[in-house]
Formats: sequence, structure tokens, C-alpha cells
Amino acid sequence: TNRMHCPVDVYYAGFDAARTDSKTAPMGGKNETAPLNSCEERFSFHLGVNPSSRPDYMDAWDSPVAYEATYLTHKFVARLHHDHNIIVDEIVMDRTYIQDCPDRKRTSAS
Repeated sequence: TNRMHCPVDVYYAGFDAARTDSKTAPMGGKNETAPLNSCEERFSFHLGVNPSSRPDYMDAWDSPVAYEATYLTHKFVARLHHDHNIIVDEIVMDRTYIQDCPDRKRTSAS
């Protein structure tokens, strides 16, 4: 989700052009990973600033929301759309930890 209030382009970082086909998933599919020292980037998606109620809002160019299928440890770099020299954020996919809620029976019994 874009919270920058200006358009952002997101690139997959660690892309190794010599090992993948540019038309495929971030690392070309089956268990391929880029070498840790790869500095290449490949455009992945754009985040706009105009929310939409359309059913295909995630596919709209100006939508602030996008869905990207990826894997743990993949890295993305967000850059301002109007100046790609400015890096807004670096995002590394990691596990999401979900904690159990407190037991409702104990909290409502008191």
C-alpha cells in the first residue's frame, strides 16, 4: 500500500539478468535465487495515489494498492516515480508472526 502521497515504482532487487527470463516471476520460477552480490533491479509494479472502488483496483496504474506474488527473502526497492534516484524504502519479505488472542473465556468471566 502506498502511503507516500506520491506515485512510487517498485523494483525487484537482486535480479540476475544472466540467470532469468525477464517475463517470468521475480527469479524465473523454480527455486532460482540471485547471488547475494547481484545489484541489478527489475521493474515489478507501480503504486499510484488514487483509491478506486473498481473490482480490478489492484491492476489499475493509479491504484495505491498492489499484490505481488513472491517468496521469503526476496527484496524490493521502492523509488519515487518522478525521480528514480530517490529510494523511499527497501522491503525484504520475511515471515509474519501471528500471536494467539487472549483466551476470551478468562477475560469475560471476570
